[in-house]
Amino acid sequence: MHIPSSAYQTKGFTLLELLITIAIIGILSSVAIPSYQTYIIKAKYSEAFVFMSKYKKDVELYFAQHNKLPANAKVLGLNSVQTGSFGASTHQNSYSEINPNQFSNSKYIKSIAIGYHQQTRTNGSIWFRSNLNASSTYDKDQLYVSAFLVPTASNGALTWKCQPSGLTIRYNHTKYLPSICQ
Repeated sequence: MHIPSSAYQTKGFTLLELLITIAIIGILSSVAIPSYQTYIIKAKYSEAFVFMSKYKKDVELYFAQHNKLPANAKVLGLNSVQTGSFGASTHQNSYSEINPNQFSNSKYIKSIAIGYHQQTRTNGSIWFRSNLNASSTYDKDQLYVSAFLVPTASNGALTWKCQPSGLTIRYNHTKYLPSICQ
């Protein structure tokens, strides 16, 4: 009796085929997961910059009317909840934070502040504080005061530049900021 050879063929994958498939999936995920995490962090920063950019017009209008940069958000007539100063140098940081209820639909922004900051050395600077608090062990996915929108007055007009904060540079987070800040 002759049994056809096709009757002995099994349906399924060999061990070698399974190992190759698992290796390919491992290689792809080792590339894809870090890229995905980077894009998530970039999206958080981008949201903050969208909110901060809304206040550039307020600073520009104040400058056009008074020919000087605003000291804080209160002088802009914005609904600010806190005015403060901090820092130990002769140029104290002086700012006011905009009412956080305006950012209630944001998971990442605690407040946006407008004023003078020691790192920018100019009034009218805009920066954000995050709802995510960095721990003492520092989690790279946490947001903090990351960058400033800094106005510069020249010939009666304002130009804006983005300036990374000291912490952003220290922890090598400039790669997460919009391209104009890097």
